[in-house]
Amino acid sequence: MHNYLTNLDPLAIWGAVLSSALAFIKIYETWINRNRFELDYIFRPEGLGGNTILVRNISSKKRTLSYWLLQRRKRKFKIFWSTVNLDGPDDDEFCNIEIDRFSSYQLHFDNERYFSTHRKVWGRDQLFLKLYVVGRRLPVTLKVHSWNYKNA
Repeated sequence: MHNYLTNLDPLAIWGAVLSSALAFIKIYETWINRNRFELDYIFRPEGLGGNTILVRNISSKKRTLSYWLLQRRKRKFKIFWSTVNLDGPDDDEFCNIEIDRFSSYQLHFDNERYFSTHRKVWGRDQLFLKLYVVGRRLPVTLKVHSWNYKNA
């Protein structure tokens, strides 16, 4: 009944194991080298330097941002969002920000680019940063901050 197991070629088994191991390694490398970003923020009053958002590249390759947008999103009903673009590079200007691997880049919002971060101004809205990475078709959207408080 199990005669087919005794007739297997050891070279074929070795080839199957080796190709499976190489496929696993390739999938693992692709997963590790994907676009991974992390955000941190410092919100200060306008007179004390304004707001700063740090964009960290935590992938093992250098990434280039062709464009970015700071967005304010408000939930409409349960599944729909209303989006307002707060800031970005000047019109029709590509920023080409290069972020080395495991390093960060600061976006400063002071003077005319300053936005208030008071809870009464934002209500239940959320602040997002949309990053357009060179070589990717779709942008990377990251949540910067949410003002969702129980008693807001």
